[in-house]
Amino acid sequence: MKPLSPVPASLLTGGSRESFLRGKANDLKGACREFEALFMEQVLKSMRRTIMKSGLFDGGVQQDIYQDLFAQQVARALAQGKGTGIGEMLYQQLSRAQGGKDDGR
Repeated sequence: MKPLSPVPASLLTGGSRESFLRGKANDLKGACREFEALFMEQVLKSMRRTIMKSGLFDGGVQQDIYQDLFAQQVARALAQGKGTGIGEMLYQQLSRAQGGKDDGR
């Protein structure tokens, strides 16, 4: 049985090594943006837990589901564009740790 040979990155990406690395950087940026959104969602949920309920307008399970979905969408909106900066700082740290170039964006 013949062993498998490594597949060149250019065959997988349809381009050069540079385009492959650019794709990896974009994947890392996307993951950092998603982490920022997840972090902000947890912050929003924690903030909501500090509000005392009066009992007058408590909607039960349906209201909890709606508020969770609302917090998720608000967190995603906060993470878009420049966001809060958490995702960008995380990206810079991880790209340096991987030995990649930090483009400062």
